[in-house]
Amino acid sequence: MITRGHKEHMWHHFQSKFFFPEAFVKAHPEVLTELFATFWDNAPKIEPYLEHVIARNRHETGEHLHKITCPTLCIVGSEDKVDADTGNHVTTTEHLRDNIKGAEMKVIDGCGHGFFWHKPEETNKIIREWVDRH
Repeated sequence: MITRGHKEHMWHHFQSKFFFPEAFVKAHPEVLTELFATFWDNAPKIEPYLEHVIARNRHETGEHLHKITCPTLCIVGSEDKVDADTGNHVTTTEHLRDNIKGAEMKVIDGCGHGFFWHKPEETNKIIREWVDRH
């Protein structure tokens, strides 16, 4: 972020394999452009964003997962495995599923962190069916 600046850093992040597979970015650049424009138009100022990053990396409440008693749906893209500062999200989601009593896990095949935008119909169908059951 220091060398690119905040906006360019975030644009690069949205284009990275963390969010979408390279083939999806090439086939659907309009999705990436719209998503980034929406994000940037509503982006927090740099100071609160950096505070969020620090807090996110220091926040650990895993020992409290067993206290969750409400129905829980954990969704992740199958390719959300980029070992970034927040870790492998597939592994993290499996941990949530395994440590929240009765939690269900759904994996959106072929997607990274941006599965909501990559496969919105499939994602919404999973959520709708889960909500209807609960």
